[in-house]
Amino acid sequence: MDKPIQLKLSDREIQRLGDHIYQDFIGARANHDLRIQRFRRYYRMWRGLSANGTKEDGAEFQLPMIKWFTFGHWARCMQALLGDDAEIVAVPTAPTDQKSALMAGHYMTWRLFEYMQATGPLAAWVFRTILFGRAHCEIT
Repeated sequence: MDKPIQLKLSDREIQRLGDHIYQDFIGARANHDLRIQRFRRYYRMWRGLSANGTKEDGAEFQLPMIKWFTFGHWARCMQALLGDDAEIVAVPTAPTDQKSALMAGHYMTWRLFEYMQATGPLAAWVFRTILFGRAHCEIT
């Protein structure tokens, strides 16, 4: 195995590269600090830690409004997805598929809710989607 060869650079070029790397670091750090400040404020609003509540249209609420809005949106999404009598409906594509489509719908409903127990992971995924704007899940 050959040894790696280091580039031969002049002192001036090494100094220029070092300055460039340092400036990139400082710029990235400034952007990172701005994001940290913004999300620290969001977190405090989420936890309801604001000393004077949440002000909206001149009214002063002593409630963590972001948490309430998020939970309300989550409840509406889960109700729309699952509802009171959630089931998977298979649509027949030919006249002879009527009976098998009904059986397939019952099977897939059982598989999703009983066998896979997907309600909990689905609820967590929907909540993360609402909270962070996007979410990813792994299909296993």
